[in-house]
Amino acid sequence: MSNIPVQKAAEEKALPVAWINELQNLSEHVGQRAFELFEKYGRPAGQQLEHWFEAEKQLFRVPRSELLDTAGEFEARVALPGFDASEIEVTALPDSLLVKAEASHLREKKAGEVRFSEFSDQSLFRRIRLPEPIDIAQVTAKLDKGVLKIVARKAAPDKAKKISVAAA
Repeated sequence: MSNIPVQKAAEEKALPVAWINELQNLSEHVGQRAFELFEKYGRPAGQQLEHWFEAEKQLFRVPRSELLDTAGEFEARVALPGFDASEIEVTALPDSLLVKAEASHLREKKAGEVRFSEFSDQSLFRRIRLPEPIDIAQVTAKLDKGVLKIVARKAAPDKAKKISVAAA
């Protein structure tokens, strides 16, 4: 089991610049692909959301995940087979958890000819929105047998009120 460091951001504005730029780039790429699908299928009205979802599926992988809600904490599990702990980034926000992972496939130089290879570079992103605010200082992440487990303690009621009032 490997511990994963968790970046903490008190608000979305505090996200690392690299994350913000990457999210903007991803959104632009998905939008471009969704428009290409819109054009390809003859510009049908009312299909924008379907084209957006199809574009997301084509461009990047969204890992399977689940969120368990208990009295005092949330436990998120995200399937990340084939990734090492060093290739995974986790960021905690008061209202969500962000998971990003990237891995490159390096082909070994061996005698012989590669007839086929299904290995490729992998990159994925997942934002898990939480139904209640969390204490970002109390978030841990561990990778075990290809499953990332993130435990986030819920914010104390007085902190939750401050966050929801500030957001209003």
